[in-house]
Parts: sequence; structure tokens; C-alpha cells
Amino acid sequence: MKVNPVQSRRRLCCSLFSVTLLAVTLSGCGTIRFTHDLGDERQTTEGKSQWHHGTLDGMIEVSQPKNLYRTCRGKPWQEVKVQYSVYNGITALTVAAGVGAVVPVLDAVSLWTPWTVTTVCAE
Repeated sequence: MKVNPVQSRRRLCCSLFSVTLLAVTLSGCGTIRFTHDLGDERQTTEGKSQWHHGTLDGMIEVSQPKNLYRTCRGKPWQEVKVQYSVYNGITALTVAAGVGAVVPVLDAVSLWTPWTVTTVCAE
């Protein structure tokens, strides 16, 4: 029985796509939202996003804590959203795969854990 190489490649691609889609779907994305109720109707600024970096599965912070006073330029903050998104997960997975290919022992630990922190300030 001959195996058709085109069909074999197609099956492999479909399998890889399915596994990747499943991994992204089950990646454990999450969001934590902190709100500051100012009591009155104030205008808000557009959210400012930046990445917050951690290592060893997020147990050690590499980035400095977010300084809300400096970010909002002395004005009160309205909302802070800390998010581990699909984009953060794919980026971390890519780095982990590269590091794991060079040093296989490090496959068990995530050396880089990026989070997206978005700050919305009040006027």
C-alpha cells in the first residue's frame, strides 16, 4: 500500500493546526480589573498600555511596579486592567520554545511571563 505524500503532508498540517488551536484556546488567558470609583462623572483619558515582565512562571517580577501617580500625571486613576492575553501567551510560548530548543532542561519553567497593563486616568 502506497502512501500519498501530499495527503500525508495535508494530514500533518491539519493535525498541527488543530493542536495549535487547542493550545491557544486552553492557554489560560485572564484579566484582573481594578476600578477606582471617583463618585462624580469625570472624563477619562484613553488607556495607556504597556507590558509588565516577570520570570520563573511569574513568581519574580522583572519590571518595576506601575506608578499610577506618574502614569496619570498627578490626576486620579479610573481603572487598571492587568491582562494575560493570547498575544502575551503566543509571545511567551515562542520564547520558551526557542530557549527550550537550546537548553531542554528549561522546558519545565517559563523564563518570561509578559502581562499587558492598561491604565485609564481621570481628567
